[in-house]
Amino acid sequence: MAETVRYLMEEMIPELEDLEKKGYFSNSEIKQVVQKRQDFEYLLKRRTALKTDYYRYIEYESKLEELRRYRKKRGGIKGKKGLAEMCMIRRIHFIYERATRKFKADLQLWLKWVEFCKRSDSTKQLSKVITKALQRHASVAALWIEAAVWEFEHNSNVSAARTLMQQGLRTCKADEQMWAQYLRMELLYVAKLRARRKVLGVSSAPAAAAATDTGPDADAAEDSVMETGGDLAVSLGTDAAEAEAAAADVLQGGVAKVVLKAALAALPASLAARKALLTAMAAVTFPGVKRLRHMVYDDLAENFQSDGAAWDLRARRHCPHEGAPFEAAAHGQVLQVYQQGLAALGELDGSVHEHMTNYLGETLEDLLAQAADQDTQMEAAVGVGAQLLSACQDAHSKQAMSAAMYVSWANWADRLGQPKMALKVSRLGCERHPTSADVWELRLAKEVVLADQLAIGSSDPSGKGRDKLMACFRTALAHIPAEASPRVWLQALNATTPGSSQHTDLSNLLVTALSACARGATTGGMGHVAAAFVQKVWDTQGASSARVLYKRLMRGPALGASTPGSSSGSSAAATTELLTELHEAALSAYGESEADLWLSYALYEVQQMRGGGDHHVAGNESPARSHRLLADVPRGRVSGGDAVATLQSLMMVQGIR
Repeated sequence: MAETVRYLMEEMIPELEDLEKKGYFSNSEIKQVVQKRQDFEYLLKRRTALKTDYYRYIEYESKLEELRRYRKKRGGIKGKKGLAEMCMIRRIHFIYERATRKFKADLQLWLKWVEFCKRSDSTKQLSKVITKALQRHASVAALWIEAAVWEFEHNSNVSAARTLMQQGLRTCKADEQMWAQYLRMELLYVAKLRARRKVLGVSSAPAAAAATDTGPDADAAEDSVMETGGDLAVSLGTDAAEAEAAAADVLQGGVAKVVLKAALAALPASLAARKALLTAMAAVTFPGVKRLRHMVYDDLAENFQSDGAAWDLRARRHCPHEGAPFEAAAHGQVLQVYQQGLAALGELDGSVHEHMTNYLGETLEDLLAQAADQDTQMEAAVGVGAQLLSACQDAHSKQAMSAAMYVSWANWADRLGQPKMALKVSRLGCERHPTSADVWELRLAKEVVLADQLAIGSSDPSGKGRDKLMACFRTALAHIPAEASPRVWLQALNATTPGSSQHTDLSNLLVTALSACARGATTGGMGHVAAAFVQKVWDTQGASSARVLYKRLMRGPALGASTPGSSSGSSAAATTELLTELHEAALSAYGESEADLWLSYALYEVQQMRGGGDHHVAGNESPARSHRLLADVPRGRVSGGDAVATLQSLMMVQGIR
């Protein structure tokens, strides 16, 4: 291993000398680079080299190259490109090559190498990398697309790009993006041809013979294009009239039409494929594209009658392009298609209702943004806002509202200056979707605002508003799933004042809820809630009340791995015994998987031994505990890379006596 590393280091001598000679780095900096590279090389040559070692080496060389470029620009270093200018790029390629030899099956590694080739303008290397990657990952559509795009956009080789796309489709025939990118490439090729003919002054108008899509040679032409990827003009024959007609058809998107037909036939039940095809056509504009879009929309109307998302696509075809001003006529056509979808699927189907309200919400958002600069859009915004609220009311009356729709409805009612409607909608949403945490969270936020308004206005001297609010919190906690309950607990905590009857009831309810839990989540969860409760009591009522609550909460099962870190850091005046007990309980429950707990305990030990805390540990008590900590971790409690950091921290504790 040492001989190999020495050989690699000796190969660097010419480039390092050139870097120093041209003034990019000083002699001392060159020595640092040599030492750093040597360290990396030894890491890569060890028996258990990690992928992260290669990534760190690449990152170091990339930053070194950035520094070289900066110094060249700042120092005004001029001259021809030489070894100093190319050495780091070559070295990064060399590291990637070694990494892909070791981790051949790692697709992300290959893609990172491809991306680096593009960033560094390594055109020759990119072709080699893509070829090697395709040999290893022939079933990955992204690589075929990358190869074809490179040939089309950078090498201007349409035939090679077609061949790559067709080869990729043989192995990835069911991939929507492959078909969409193939169609996009053919459309862009037509756009280039038309632009070239325009510059040359040649007419792009279709000949009369190309006006029809039928004839004895039409099917044969399509088969020939799909099989060979050759020019349509050649495949139709050598006769001048036929060639002229074929060229005219190409300029109207004839080849793209062949690709589109093949895509629709290959993916007969994929709505995502049709959406991707429409997206590919959106960026290209010439007369033939409109015909291709009609083909997709006709297919949607024929084969996706019962799909709400398909009706959404059909409706949005009438929308003006992005950035265009609002058009009332087009807006009316969109709503008309949505109404047709409601009639076709049945008004109780919620998918079309949801798509229509989403469209109205997006349109209203755009109009409000434009209204800030154009007063003429405000009238249209008012009309669309009324349509949105009416559509939501209609969906609610037909019981076709999802939980997300209720949340959106309430938020829009708030934005449109109707807070009472927003509160009412949130209550209706909780009735229809009692297990939705999002709807309950929205409602509780509005109930808190209402209770605060009643308290400020002195219209609720008896405090019944707060009692109703707590009853609402209890109802929410009884209905929502346990994994979503921490959000509501924290919301309830923020709505109560420590020392009040509501906060006391809430604390008792928390203790009861925790006692029913078998075990808390490793991070966040109810452990975070418990820590937040203790923190608030400490901030408002002092250490004694916080300790009482601490001890009550500690009687239950393990609260969660996040409790010790958040609690010990906030309750600085808590007794050492209590904090130690809390750490021990957390380690007992989660120490086998959570390295951060050991680190937290180690840092706590350091603080106590240095006397940084309010309760310094006397004698040899802390060193004894650090001996035990250091002995516990290697017994398999923590594994992987986290164990290394854990041991380093614990060894630091061991060294402080």
